[in-house]
Amino acid sequence: DQLEPIEGHYKFNVIKEWIAKWKRKGFSRFGFGVMSTSVGIQATPPWVFKSGAPGVSHMQGKQVDPVYWDEIYLNKLKSFIKAMGSAFAENSDIEFIDMRNIGVWGEMHFGNEKKGLWSKEELTNSGFSGENWFNAYKVMIGAYKEAFPDTLLFLNISPNHEEIVKYAVKNNVNLRY
Repeated sequence: DQLEPIEGHYKFNVIKEWIAKWKRKGFSRFGFGVMSTSVGIQATPPWVFKSGAPGVSHMQGKQVDPVYWDEIYLNKLKSFIKAMGSAFAENSDIEFIDMRNIGVWGEMHFGNEKKGLWSKEELTNSGFSGENWFNAYKVMIGAYKEAFPDTLLFLNISPNHEEIVKYAVKNNVNLRY
């Protein structure tokens, strides 16, 4: 929401200013990730939902989370990642990019243990399936690989999603647990 408040209008200066701040403190290489879902704040821009991507309201209306496997959401995500790649792929200060656009905090889960986040009923009503989940990850990984061909990419993994983990490894994605 902070980096693309209006479709196609990017505010990557937020990240660039953050990098500059840390460089002034003597650090030379940086990693970052951009989340599509957090807890209690709106991470995905509202315009994504106004454009037709379905969303599910959580945390007593404080946030709307995307249906990660929806085609409209994935197309908007690919456009964002491509723009982010144009802004940062050649930046020698970037050590790695953390892919965090699917799941709560980008951590391969729906926050089911947190009150006010995804329920089993919401997942069912949104068309969740293991196949849709896996395909969404393939789209996200492919978009990052294309946008950042020479940058280390990381994926926060869960042992519950072995098929996605194997796919990531096969595509030279680094893993965090």
